[in-house]
Amino acid sequence: LPSERKSDFRSGGREEAPVNAREVRARSLAAIVQAYPAAALAERVKKEYSRIVDAPLSGTASEADIFSIEAAFGEDPPEDAADDLIRAFEEAHLREAYQEKVSELRRAEAAGDQGAIAAAQKGVEEFSGRLRAFAR
Repeated sequence: LPSERKSDFRSGGREEAPVNAREVRARSLAAIVQAYPAAALAERVKKEYSRIVDAPLSGTASEADIFSIEAAFGEDPPEDAADDLIRAFEEAHLREAYQEKVSELRRAEAAGDQGAIAAAQKGVEEFSGRLRAFAR
């Protein structure tokens, strides 16, 4: 699977700052779609990504990411081959969204904005509930 560190030709191949778990998994999902464009696996990945983030999968994967995916999944992976990766991406996405909502709540509380506090609390509760499903 793709590395958790960024590297490109401009840095002379040196590794740069690590990316977050969500980004690493999103790059892996994009690499699956590019590596297996006609496979049922690619369709499943696109469908699940869209369900999770409410947007289509976009972007392109690097050759290194595609190579890593092909090495991990083989020549003809089954449709459910990426289920663990999809689940990990969803959990990382929810954790990131939850943290954003907690930050919004703190800002709203500091400003004393009751409407913003109520909206942020609702968001925190929503993502907290969705994250509980991953604790099982």
